[in-house]
Amino acid sequence: MTLEQDGDMKTGLILGTGKFELREVDNPVVRKGGAVVAISLCGICGSDIGAYKHGDDSPFAYPPAVCGHEWCGVIEDLDPEIDYLAVGDRVIFSAPPPCGTNCTACRQGKYSACSSIVAAFFGQDGFSPNSGGFAPRQCVDARRLIRMPDEISDIEGAMAEPASVASHCVRRSGLLTGDRVAVIGAGPIGLFTLQAAAASGAQDILVIEPSATRRELARQLGATHVCAPGREATECIGDITRGLGVDQVFECAGVAATLQDATTYVRQRGTVNLLGLSGVKAAIDTDSWLVKEIAIQTSLGFDKADMEAALVNMTNGSINTKSMLTDTIPLENLESTIKEISNGRDSVKILVDPRDIS
Repeated sequence: MTLEQDGDMKTGLILGTGKFELREVDNPVVRKGGAVVAISLCGICGSDIGAYKHGDDSPFAYPPAVCGHEWCGVIEDLDPEIDYLAVGDRVIFSAPPPCGTNCTACRQGKYSACSSIVAAFFGQDGFSPNSGGFAPRQCVDARRLIRMPDEISDIEGAMAEPASVASHCVRRSGLLTGDRVAVIGAGPIGLFTLQAAAASGAQDILVIEPSATRRELARQLGATHVCAPGREATECIGDITRGLGVDQVFECAGVAATLQDATTYVRQRGTVNLLGLSGVKAAIDTDSWLVKEIAIQTSLGFDKADMEAALVNMTNGSINTKSMLTDTIPLENLESTIKEISNGRDSVKILVDPRDIS
């Protein structure tokens, strides 16, 4: 870790493979259309770990993309022309706004695929901050902020982003009431996908995960069946579906081998949903996909409607975040924690409290 001493606050930055810097920077000032937010909690995302492990060779390399995008906080300062938020509001950092009419996706009403949203997600637009939520405060486009309901805790607010990613994928999947579902991977995205699928009416939900601890957590969060990958998963799905296969598979592990495993689990003309980023190339047997006429649905990110749905499910108890919290750490422990996770620490969700630093 390196530390530059020339500013008013410390921010944690992932700058490439194995490169982390706790840098002192100036406190942000409000910009036109912006809000300065005092950050309460920020989650460590799998993409942050991927950037630390593979950033120099990844399309998601930081910079220009920014680490620390799962956060909530309180507005400290605001462009006076903004009338839909106020100083003191508790807010969550959400999806960027679409351009509206300037790209093909928006003209087709597919706003979450807007080219400007994609640019903002990867830190390539004009209003992206140069650092993320691993900092005491941040100035962001106010249109990216959603006011937190009073019933939502800071822990839930900091996990709203991955919950929204899962909600987005389940919505895109076309899941029907009564569908049988397999979720591969019981990390944060997999556990939120399990809960979103249950809230959407899935009948049987099988979670496939090598960690016994995570399998038990999945069961506590509503999985009707849990099993280890491989033969155990294949036999369990065969028993549940009488050999037909599940209607929907959600690949949340981001592991190359599990992509091909999904063809074994899904029924004829079923759907495999991909939302786990692996950062590596995967080899598949295209014949096995073709013979079963499997539909492939991919999902990346979310839009505000997905976050609003996730917040409703948190409020009514359909989504449980507290059981998923492994630890809350101060900013000064961020580098060591990232290294531990990169080296295989079995954690589900770790939150950073950027206020807790000397």
